[in-house]
Amino acid sequence: MSSIIGLKIQKVEYYTINDIDSSPFFEDFDHFDLGINIEFTNGSHFHIGYKNNDRPELAFDKYEPQKYYSDFRTIDATHRWQNILDCSISDLDILYAYEKWNLPTKCVFKFKNQISYTLILGEEINLDSSIPNPLYFVDGAYFYLFLNENIPAFEHVKFRYDEILDELPVDSRIIKIKSQTLIGIVLLLTVLSLSLLHYLELV
Repeated sequence: MSSIIGLKIQKVEYYTINDIDSSPFFEDFDHFDLGINIEFTNGSHFHIGYKNNDRPELAFDKYEPQKYYSDFRTIDATHRWQNILDCSISDLDILYAYEKWNLPTKCVFKFKNQISYTLILGEEINLDSSIPNPLYFVDGAYFYLFLNENIPAFEHVKFRYDEILDELPVDSRIIKIKSQTLIGIVLLLTVLSLSLLHYLELV
């Protein structure tokens, strides 16, 4: 993260698959679903994008979409960042959904001129219906880039239980498995009790 502090942005590109014919630009935010690549004046790069493991990852190099994303579109979005192109980055705050996988759920880019841009990866966003929703699909995480501090309510990226079970410590796995088993037993006993009561009423 410290490697980009003090750098200036010279080019920004969005990558999208869904809504391929529509514009990603809205009044106060941008929307895209595959990735973002930021190029700095010194030639270095920063990106967040979907890789061949089907989850978005953060890395400090140039984003290269995998070959099987055959219908993706690259969009030059540099003009959307024009307010900060002459200003260096003062800080980058990253909130991870799962840091071991370099999977962020929120990145806040802060610049020397006191402007900040916020990139969110959300399972569900616009929970308070405060912005237009350009999406017609709901599968997976997607990207919203907010050009001001008016961030709507959103739900962070989550993982299905079976995706991270093998990554958890053994103790955590046992606790989770026990919890799931206990819930199953309680539900089974509830069903059996209701069935017994219904039988007794019939008798």
